[in-house]
Amino acid sequence: SRVDVGTTNMGLTTDQFTNTNPNFDQMTFNITDGYQTIGRATALVKADAKTKVFGTDDPALTATVTGLYGQDAVQYTLSRATGESVGKYVITPTGAEQQGNYTVQYDTALLTITSADAVMVTITGHTGTFPYSGQAQSVTGYDVNISNDLYTEADFTFNGTASISRTDAGTTAMGLAEDQFVNTNDNFTDVIFVVEDGAVTITPIDVTVTVTGANNTTAYDGVERTVTGYTAVADNNLYNL
Repeated sequence: SRVDVGTTNMGLTTDQFTNTNPNFDQMTFNITDGYQTIGRATALVKADAKTKVFGTDDPALTATVTGLYGQDAVQYTLSRATGESVGKYVITPTGAEQQGNYTVQYDTALLTITSADAVMVTITGHTGTFPYSGQAQSVTGYDVNISNDLYTEADFTFNGTASISRTDAGTTAMGLAEDQFVNTNDNFTDVIFVVEDGAVTITPIDVTVTVTGANNTTAYDGVERTVTGYTAVADNNLYNL
């Protein structure tokens, strides 16, 4: 057995096997050792989108880490592109690509600096995580947060699809983007949309397959006997044998 990334050999050797049948004088055991190998899982470090008003301090940079198991952690640093003018600046997470039991991927986000009188519309796509069931799982919609009470959801249009579905293990992004949201209220000339994409994630599930080799018992009569084949049973009907 093994938990962490790497390989552990079973340790089978020829001297562990002894012939006990007196009908066979010379016995040769050809041994192929068994082993358990654990490969790296994939973790994702995605920077969180941030906003601030021009002239104020930067908010604390944070990231969301997915794909870890138990109390595992990965190490990374966050930095943003330099500049203090009104605009958008990339927040970049960096770190080693291989850490312990994980291959680590990194995804950027944006820090948006707005003018003091700008209307900030924050769009947060819905997310969902489901265990694999053989059926498509879906996530729809997004949340809206607006910095000015005079501005409402009726003041902008959305040209996109706020839904996503997935069947197999992995993650699919919803695909929300800032250019899909357009201000339609002429009373507001500086409307900034900050979008955090939604996603649906399907996690793999466990299955046990019990394999039973065919067997036969016959009294020795000097004739070679052969047994072939096996039966296999899975404890989950979703697994296709």
